[in-house]
Amino acid sequence: MHLEQLQSILEVASTGSISAAARNLETNQPSLSRTIKTLEKELNVSFFERTSNGVQLTEAGERLLPYISQIIQDVYQLSKEAFRITTDTCPELSAEPIIIQLYTPPVIVDSLLSTVLTEISQTLPQIQLNLNLIDFLNPNELLKLPDYDLFIGHNIAHTLDNTLAILQNNNSLKLINLFTENFQLILHHTHPLAGNKVVFLEDTYDYPLILHDNGFSSNEFYQNYLTTPKQMTVLFKSNNPRTIIESLQKRSTALFMTTDSLCYKDYTQCPDLRILPIRNHQVEYFALYKKERTTECAIKEIISILKFVHAKMNISK
Repeated sequence: MHLEQLQSILEVASTGSISAAARNLETNQPSLSRTIKTLEKELNVSFFERTSNGVQLTEAGERLLPYISQIIQDVYQLSKEAFRITTDTCPELSAEPIIIQLYTPPVIVDSLLSTVLTEISQTLPQIQLNLNLIDFLNPNELLKLPDYDLFIGHNIAHTLDNTLAILQNNNSLKLINLFTENFQLILHHTHPLAGNKVVFLEDTYDYPLILHDNGFSSNEFYQNYLTTPKQMTVLFKSNNPRTIIESLQKRSTALFMTTDSLCYKDYTQCPDLRILPIRNHQVEYFALYKKERTTECAIKEIISILKFVHAKMNISK
């Protein structure tokens, strides 16, 4: 049994997809499948079963996943303690405080970074993160970021693929795939779609939408994400869960689309609402940073913490 095998199980459970997990782990799908099958053979259990919506944990997988999560968490705690003892691999962290200019859209702060920042302040107190919010997801603007050390972004429906390919070829920059999340549809339990087990994006076209307030105009949203000739209705844009929940309750035909992290963080406790997965609609999170010796090691530590916190959030759903 190897840590790589356990991390593979955790990543597939988190993404619900072998292909997405392979991208996040920077490997290929056949290799990842072999890694999982080797562990399954060793333990004489099957972790996953294929469904029409990807893969999901078997009953055995559900029972064993908390143990896998705990092992990975223990290894992480071990590395943190070792990091306190020696800084040979990252000597700059033992010197003066390191200031990191971090840029990201507000929705990522809401869903993930608030927890990550707390973990970083406890684990790496010598790193000072200056958080800068950018309200955009326009591909052209990603090439014109202000002076930054680290950018955390998300690529919805492959909108940024061409731009990320350009950045990937820049020798002064490092682009890292972090993880993939599915999109979830939040709706009132009396909504016409509420009886479905899963929906397609085109199923949402006939109903008014509530959008995340992430800097997109409605026209940009439709052009980049919703390829449809239909005239669609946007009720409003907001990142406030209370406002969104109240609006879904008052106007039962409305819909709200959000990611796994925000969905399970803010919307699972309301009995009036239903949560449905949107098939074949995902968001890929990535990190972009400048290759500078004085900050690169610190940034790698930040990214490690970010990925760990996200994995832990998925286990606790």
